Amino acid sequence: MTDCISDLTSGTYFAGRPGELSLFILEEIFTVDMVPAPSARPEAPERTPPAPLVSWIDGGGSKMEVAVNFTAWDKIKAWIWLARPPFQTVGVLPFTLGSVIAWYSEGYFDWGLWACGALAVVLVMLSTYWAGECFDYEEDTISGNLGRSKFAGGTGVVQTGAVSRRASFIGSIIALMLAACTGLIIWLGFGTGPFTIPLGIIGIVGGFLYSTPPVRWVSTGWGELWIGLCYGFLPVAVGCYLPMGRFDALALIAAVPIAATIFNVILENEYPDWESDKSTGKRNLLQRFGPEQGAKIYLAASAVGWVGAASSVVAGVPTIFLAYYALPLLASIYVSHGLLKRKWKDRRELEVLCGLGIFANLGTTTAYILAFLCARG
Repeated sequence: MTDCISDLTSGTYFAGRPGELSLFILEEIFTVDMVPAPSARPEAPERTPPAPLVSWIDGGGSKMEVAVNFTAWDKIKAWIWLARPPFQTVGVLPFTLGSVIAWYSEGYFDWGLWACGALAVVLVMLSTYWAGECFDYEEDTISGNLGRSKFAGGTGVVQTGAVSRRASFIGSIIALMLAACTGLIIWLGFGTGPFTIPLGIIGIVGGFLYSTPPVRWVSTGWGELWIGLCYGFLPVAVGCYLPMGRFDALALIAAVPIAATIFNVILENEYPDWESDKSTGKRNLLQRFGPEQGAKIYLAASAVGWVGAASSVVAGVPTIFLAYYALPLLASIYVSHGLLKRKWKDRRELEVLCGLGIFANLGTTTAYILAFLCARG
């Protein structure tokens, strides 16, 4: 074997038969060269130091070694990818919705407060994601062997060696400390209500401890509910509470379909990781109930979201919301039907369903924001 790959688009980082290695990780993060077999290894120039080696296990269980040269720019891009920028929206958008609801009710929008609050949300999510990259390493590695997914199995960055597990965890702790400092600035600097810090602590408990032992919510069967709380109810409630100094019933009702759809995003993303989670003893909700019952749980959560959306209009959400909500609703119905029809057995079909599940979540939140903005004019 000679050169391996520098086009790393798909994120599938090691798969194949014994003696073969296919490496596709994170587009253009770095270039990887395969170390030749001992019998075929050319003589290296005396003055050329050897490249650092990263050990890999190919699809047949054979140990391989990959020589990797990371530049500073490679590592910067790796950290950016590790932060999962597209998935920051699942926290920032609900927080923004809460702020918009406060503006709709009070007629005032504090951009400085919103910016600090959004920063705190992002920092808690970074802490959550980076802790997961560290402590979900084993199952993410196996998942990568079986076939990468855009929506599950981690980013694959730690597996490349561009960022170590230790560095990822240290980054998680730093992000957590910065989130705590930001919370104090919001509370003391903006004079927000007495629940500011307790609400932040709830987010930290649910996020950082999602993958971090010994709590590790992801393996208890409660992790999906924690995500529904921390990425659904909590950001909407906090976004509304900070400027108003009180909780708003309309915001809590509007948060129901957002919490239901993000719960479903997590549940659905456990399907691509079914084999890897099973092999490592990761006892999440899908592992406890199985794919067949998991599809029914998904439908039940979807129904909660549908009823919550309708109830929110009755409670006072502008009726134009229903027009914006049409596409996310159709996506939610389609995914629920697809899982019940066992489309999770087809990897390509499942990838489409996972994408539509995230669209249902983000689309629902966006529909609420647009409805309130249009109604207020």
